[in-house]
Amino acid sequence: MGDIRILHLSDIHFKKDIVGTYPPFPGKVNEWMIDRIKRHLEGIDPNLDYVAVTGDITFSGKDEEYETAKGFFTSLKGVLPEKTEFLIVPGNHDVDRNKVNRVFKLHTVVADGESEIFLNDEGNIRFFVHPKFELFYKFVNGIQPGLYGDCENYFWVKDNLEKNVSFLGLNSCWASEEKRENMKIALGLRQLNEAIAKTKTLNRIILMHHPLDNWFYLPDIGECKKEIFTQCKLVLHGHNHQDTALVSVSPDHSLIQIGANASYTDGKDGFIGFQFIRISIAENFNVRVWPYYLKNQRNEFVPDTERYASQNGEAFFEIRPYEHSGKRGTKPAELLQIPGDYRAWIEDFHSTLPIEQLAKKGEAFTVPLPRVYIPLDTANPFYKEELKRLQAEKEKKGKSEGEDGIDKELEPKEPSVIDIEALLGRRDVVLLRGEPGMGKTTLVRHLAYMVVHEHAKPGLDGYLPVLIFLKDLWPLFEKEIKEKRGEVELESILGPYFKKIACHLEIDIVNGYLERGRAILLIDGLDEVPDHLRGPLVEKIARFWSRNKKNRFLLTGRPHGINGGVMERFGKYVQDIEPLDRDKIARFITDWYREVCKQAKGIAEKTAIELIGDISTNEYVSVFVQNPLLLTAVCILYQ
Repeated sequence: MGDIRILHLSDIHFKKDIVGTYPPFPGKVNEWMIDRIKRHLEGIDPNLDYVAVTGDITFSGKDEEYETAKGFFTSLKGVLPEKTEFLIVPGNHDVDRNKVNRVFKLHTVVADGESEIFLNDEGNIRFFVHPKFELFYKFVNGIQPGLYGDCENYFWVKDNLEKNVSFLGLNSCWASEEKRENMKIALGLRQLNEAIAKTKTLNRIILMHHPLDNWFYLPDIGECKKEIFTQCKLVLHGHNHQDTALVSVSPDHSLIQIGANASYTDGKDGFIGFQFIRISIAENFNVRVWPYYLKNQRNEFVPDTERYASQNGEAFFEIRPYEHSGKRGTKPAELLQIPGDYRAWIEDFHSTLPIEQLAKKGEAFTVPLPRVYIPLDTANPFYKEELKRLQAEKEKKGKSEGEDGIDKELEPKEPSVIDIEALLGRRDVVLLRGEPGMGKTTLVRHLAYMVVHEHAKPGLDGYLPVLIFLKDLWPLFEKEIKEKRGEVELESILGPYFKKIACHLEIDIVNGYLERGRAILLIDGLDEVPDHLRGPLVEKIARFWSRNKKNRFLLTGRPHGINGGVMERFGKYVQDIEPLDRDKIARFITDWYREVCKQAKGIAEKTAIELIGDISTNEYVSVFVQNPLLLTAVCILYQ
């Protein structure tokens, strides 16, 4: 039983050549990529078993794009060992949109919870799924004959009995129809179970385009993840255009998930790169990854030696599955199980957009928060840190050319802004400052919902979100001070607070997560605490934080509530919410009307286009709607 060696490519996005694009059109980038792949095989490891391609081979699923892709893969084969096999799955860009059925909407099938019924009927697959992938199947069977066989299945299974491993090529895009599809597509428990049943080994590796979190309809992926955790060892995916490596842990199992950079993008959405992977099956599925990224200034792909601090300058990093002790008496499962009643409370009270005060008189409707939520951004502190590091590196090498020289010589990989939820997955403490209506409370509610439904951003898997609304907590704090007339700690208030808001969360459960460093405290509304109590309460929060620093803390408030003691204690963690940009505004408007109008898709699209157009022609309104609350109000009034 030897190691498995994989070259992982994803999101290549072949399309018609456009002169003058930057970064250079894929033709040049692909030459540099093949050159680096060849050099890796010659200099580091000459062995290669598979090339895993996790979707988005083309930009729009057109025949001429697949023809261009064929030329690249033919050239790639020329530098690979002869025995190398290709394992390819589709991405949403590989869907032929001309073959999407405009009457029978698969998004509706998913939203109505009927994915399993749909996938159980081979006629549905034949009439509504296969036509969208005909060109994709043809391309793949030309690169790797027989992978999709006679194209009767929309997924494939590949066993390697010699090395005791099975690959499951899943189609995460069978329900893809539009550009904006997060929470509208499904993997399908039936697809997953059918693929698992076809495997001949217990060492299963899934290839799929979308990552498990943040994209699928929640009830569907929740059921699928239970099976994936217990039945599979590793997931390789693309779609996010960022290389990621994480271990997701349940009380009994762990799962390694590895995402790839885009092998080509226009530079506005992610990074350009690829990676080599070596899996040691005999050593408990330990994984070593060699990431490469495009260095534009040098016109070549270079090893990413600083992707993770643990690399210590090496060209690779390692990731291992979590080893459960299995010893009796430890009871980790009892400590790290989010209570079902608490999940239900979050579902009942925090899964819809709070629009009661905005709705017209006599009008009653709810809008599911996950379907319309737009990620809020803030200035990326890692970007600033990287700029400083790059500048210091330049000065150390004697190449300093002033501030303008940084971008020319050394280009940061970090984006200048970051999704606040993603930031919290990388930082233990965030003090979030925002004007009224900028979405602070909505973000807190959305984050709690996503975490308990196991759709959290990387770094927040397995956490318990503890919602603390200070408008409800401060009266209890004041009462405790008056009654005890002495030292009051936050711990003594949390129990009564949980009872007050009837959230079905016990303090013992919270303490269990705190002890393991797996709690995320979402403390909302510093500005809603009376002035005479804010300082003392913040001091108690700070002391609580100092005793539980292994955990994560998010504090929010309006500017007038973040001053004095708040800044003294947490000032170095302060982040401001960025106004919504044009793309986010358009996305919210589009998602809003699709959700509100339900089946009337034509009306939804027409109304959204009209409102976006009206906003773009009015300078004052364009600024006005950069505030999420005011944008929501405009959508309600406009409809």
